[in-house]
Amino acid sequence: MKRFLYLILLLPCSASAQHSSDIFGIQIGYGSVNITAKDAYRQQINLFGFKRKTGNTFIGDGINIGLTKEIDSNLFIAINYAGFSGKDTDLEFGSYLGNYILSNSMSGYQIPISINYLLRKNSRKLRINLGAGFQYIQANIKQIETVTEKNLTQTNVVKDLDISQLQFMLRPGLQYRIIPNLFATYAVNIAIPFNGNYNDGPNFSIKYIFRNN
Repeated sequence: MKRFLYLILLLPCSASAQHSSDIFGIQIGYGSVNITAKDAYRQQINLFGFKRKTGNTFIGDGINIGLTKEIDSNLFIAINYAGFSGKDTDLEFGSYLGNYILSNSMSGYQIPISINYLLRKNSRKLRINLGAGFQYIQANIKQIETVTEKNLTQTNVVKDLDISQLQFMLRPGLQYRIIPNLFATYAVNIAIPFNGNYNDGPNFSIKYIFRNN
């Protein structure tokens, strides 16, 4: 799988070496990922007779890098790699008897591959991006219970989830030209999974396009 992804990432570079008229770009940025895991552990809480459960959405963020290959002035292909990690507390309460904490940690990466169409003429600085494609996501989510009673602390991993899946993806966003060939981009990856683990996430990046005159 890793070899296959590596070859895909090299396609724009190898194509540009073979055809002198090719145009490609590089981009680097920062983004977040929100994963809704259907198999997550959900603690039930009873507040004044009302019952509710803790959430099953986990948040991480990190740096993303990518390559783009222009087909024409409106159409381009984008391949990105985005690593992410995060920690959060789902539930915490205490009394004179002790304390209870339900926390989580998440780490992983995603590789989206999309074809994108830019609305408005290329002479405009601000253009709207409409994209779609597929992404591969790999993530590990740990949910941890920590119970403290009489100065004795016990920690237990109540759920250890591994997510590895291919997803269909929508990628709306914006592109703003700062100077010729240098752009600021904003996009939201919205994954439509085949097995129920929904995820989305915004990302900001700077893109530079290399053009052969």
